[in-house]
Amino acid sequence: MGIAQNSLLIFIGRAASYAFMAVGGLMLARLLGPQARGEYALLNALASAAAMLLTLGLGTSNAVFASQNRLPAKTLFSHSLLFGLIVGGLAALMLAWHADHWTPAFLQDVPVEHAQLMAWGIPFYILFNCLLGLSQGRQQFELYSKANVLRPLLFLCGFAVLFFGGLRNVLAGLWAYVLSFVGAAAMLIFKLRLGRGEAYTFNASVWKLQFQQGWTIYLAELFSFLLYRIDVLLVGFFLDVKHAGFYSIVTFFAESLWFLPSSIGVVLLPSSGARPPDEMRQLAPRLVRLVFFATSLIVSLLWQIDQFLVTYAFGEDFLPAVLPLHLSYLGIVAMSVNKVIASYALGNGHAQWNTIVSLAGLLANVILNLLLIPRWGIAGAAIAMSLSFSLMALLMILWLRRFAGITLGKIFILQPDDWRFVRELWQKFALR
Repeated sequence: MGIAQNSLLIFIGRAASYAFMAVGGLMLARLLGPQARGEYALLNALASAAAMLLTLGLGTSNAVFASQNRLPAKTLFSHSLLFGLIVGGLAALMLAWHADHWTPAFLQDVPVEHAQLMAWGIPFYILFNCLLGLSQGRQQFELYSKANVLRPLLFLCGFAVLFFGGLRNVLAGLWAYVLSFVGAAAMLIFKLRLGRGEAYTFNASVWKLQFQQGWTIYLAELFSFLLYRIDVLLVGFFLDVKHAGFYSIVTFFAESLWFLPSSIGVVLLPSSGARPPDEMRQLAPRLVRLVFFATSLIVSLLWQIDQFLVTYAFGEDFLPAVLPLHLSYLGIVAMSVNKVIASYALGNGHAQWNTIVSLAGLLANVILNLLLIPRWGIAGAAIAMSLSFSLMALLMILWLRRFAGITLGKIFILQPDDWRFVRELWQKFALR
């Protein structure tokens, strides 16, 4: 399949993934309330950030090398398995062992044993990330989509079983988080496992190449990931767990709306380096236009009904999230544009620019959060999100204009043949 069809396949998989994620998040918030939702959001952000810090870009490195057939897939698989289990396992052990020191310092209202439990999700998060990158690079997009759907489905089922089985507190969500990564990583290991007669190997020269490639991507990935999590952690630090619960609704909506540009980016990364440059110069701005239009349209509709959605989906206790949600919409649209262009840039070997843009966005986000959260609370965090994400989008648009020579009109204004492109894409996928 081509880029467009693969993007649609991944879009459908991610839509299902976010649907399960949404139901799981809704259940946790509705059944446990803002306090538990906030504790879960803080621990989720901290565990995920620790795991991303430790991956060293190995997941995306796997995607790049596998897509170019530069390194044996079996070696990439072996290294991912070793790295996830050894490095992730040691990190989890250290964090759990010293949780009584760092938890009171950063998570004042969170019990130490809850932080210890979440730490054990880290090795499986790393495994999942590395093997997902390998499946992406090998263009096994059906497996990629299934893994992305399985993880939130396991969380939803695990939380429901634990909660209705009698564990009626935040521990149901924490256990479900850990078990969802265990199950999803196990599925990827099974599907990508070596065949009979193939040996699990360690190759030092390949390992060095992986980390050399991974390092160029790692900082951009890490900075981008922290952008999605640092605001929740700062809200919890400056305010309290309950306000983190309110703000988690903002991130819930944002991440749900980003599944379209993320789906396109997943396919654009391995395809940008494998297809003719002229073809990609035509396709990339078209995808940016369509993502900008679709996200802007959805945000415009949400503005009219988000108070109703928050009230009836999460409950009246979460109504303080509506104002920061409105203030975050500009940032949501900006990040959608940024995600597509960033994947195109990365696939064309411009990882350094991605790193610069991500660092600029992260610094702006942290500085603005430090200034605005103490003054305006979670509304200040939402403003910081919108301003920093808009800065990133502007920098990526400048890169696209310089690299591909695309005018602003062709980046943002729909062209006459865009609708035909969408219609033909849907027809091809329907006939598949």
